[in-house]
Amino acid sequence: MLWLGWREASTLLASATSRAMAELQGLISSSELNTLGNEWLIGRHLHQSSAIRAQGKWCSISSETLFAEGDDESISWVGSPPPGDALAAGNTNKRLPLTQVTVRNSAGKTIAAVCLVEQALYAIEDVYLALRISVESHHSRPNSVPVLASARRPLPTLERAHHPFPNGTLAVFRCESPVCRSHGDEVLVQVNQNTETLRRGLGVAYPCPSCNGEWQARWALSFVRAFGPMDTHRVAHSVRYRVMPTRTRRTIVPGPMTMVEKGYTTVDLRRWLEPPLSSKLIRYLNSRRLPNLLAAIGEDPQRIGGLLPGLLTNDHFRTFVDFTRRLNPKAKRGGVATALAHGWYPRRASVYRVEFGQEQDSHHQYIALSPESFLDKLEFYGALNNKGRFLDIGSGIGEKVFLAYALGRFVQCDGLEYDPRTSAIASFLLQQIAAYDPYPIRLLQGDALTFEHYGSYSVIYMFRPMHDPIAMASLFRRIAKQMQPGAIVFDVHQEACGLKKMDDGTFVTVRPHLNRRKGVWDRKTTLEDFIAKHGFSQ
Repeated sequence: MLWLGWREASTLLASATSRAMAELQGLISSSELNTLGNEWLIGRHLHQSSAIRAQGKWCSISSETLFAEGDDESISWVGSPPPGDALAAGNTNKRLPLTQVTVRNSAGKTIAAVCLVEQALYAIEDVYLALRISVESHHSRPNSVPVLASARRPLPTLERAHHPFPNGTLAVFRCESPVCRSHGDEVLVQVNQNTETLRRGLGVAYPCPSCNGEWQARWALSFVRAFGPMDTHRVAHSVRYRVMPTRTRRTIVPGPMTMVEKGYTTVDLRRWLEPPLSSKLIRYLNSRRLPNLLAAIGEDPQRIGGLLPGLLTNDHFRTFVDFTRRLNPKAKRGGVATALAHGWYPRRASVYRVEFGQEQDSHHQYIALSPESFLDKLEFYGALNNKGRFLDIGSGIGEKVFLAYALGRFVQCDGLEYDPRTSAIASFLLQQIAAYDPYPIRLLQGDALTFEHYGSYSVIYMFRPMHDPIAMASLFRRIAKQMQPGAIVFDVHQEACGLKKMDDGTFVTVRPHLNRRKGVWDRKTTLEDFIAKHGFSQ
């Protein structure tokens, strides 16, 4: 349970070499100073040595004790600061003690540093991640080093009660876990608050020393009574905490620490790190061959797609789009559609926060149909290899219009959008990827219920552009009247909601095939039956 912050550094950080960073991870993992397995216990009176030191060929590690000046006001915490009961050292009346772990290169220059709030347990992996954050942020934050605060504590131990007892308030507790080997046994705990507070269930939660598992999995000890003279003979064992618990209870009900303690929102350190470039992307950068770019996309479609405008000039991006159009349907899977969508709009949301069919309000509103699902729909309705003209009714910011051209074989792709502001955004995005050879894409602004050119298209796509079922019925009637024989229209908001016009003016609908992705157009219907079946009339 970690919190991340920043504080001013005493020296500027130098650039770190890849050899030093590779050696750093080994030095931290192999260091035996002040470690408990894969964890560091930080605190001046807890150190097995006066300092943390390790020397390698390319870098060295050392530590020193610092104080946050003026309590923790010198620390700028990411999000919310750690609450007072999450820290075992420092409060509003006492400066926050820190141990700074510093990494220096072979020339003695500082290349990374992290400050750890004392009286806490830190996983070695988290310390290494914080040092990497320090390295990757030294350009954007040249005068700052990261600060980590942890609510983790070393596990308590059970020992025989010593007489006389140490100074402090004592209380009697017991564990009520039914699987604990010391279930019901009374133990002494040195507490740091009034016993009346403990009796009301508002005090600190103390984990049981006899339960199995990590700190959070152990049951919290239940308060029995304040220490009295007779307890000198009645209670034989006491609990030793290397770092005293500080987190308060939120319930008097017995249970594991995860249920009893107050919950906190902490940070994920990995979100602050740029993931390393994949070997496949490096292979493309060295070769500049489009098949290698396709392989890199398969590894991380969202990230590589967002990088496409930077990796490729507009003309080279057009070359990649034309290369994608020539691929067979199977080769277009594996993230190509997602990468192209991010290439069209790098700031698009990667994960939808709404249900299927609802509007995704992130940067701009657009319908929550993923690019991969759009590819599936094109293939199901037999439109993936169609060499006619494509129309998207309610095209929004133009993503599906662009994907239809990039993934299909259409000679022309158009979008029809009612909202002029959204249509303007789509036109701007198309202009951003404009190449010397313009795309055969048009983004039109107009009303679908008055549009006069549906007969010019062989494939008409929509995702419920109108919420009113009566308006949808009018739209389908208008399209059916204008569309040419062989043309199809489909609404992906519903399954198998497609209509195809035959040479004799009749209509058929589509049904799923048992063994193929592509549907079968063989169910005869009338226009009014189709409208009624899919709920487009009332």
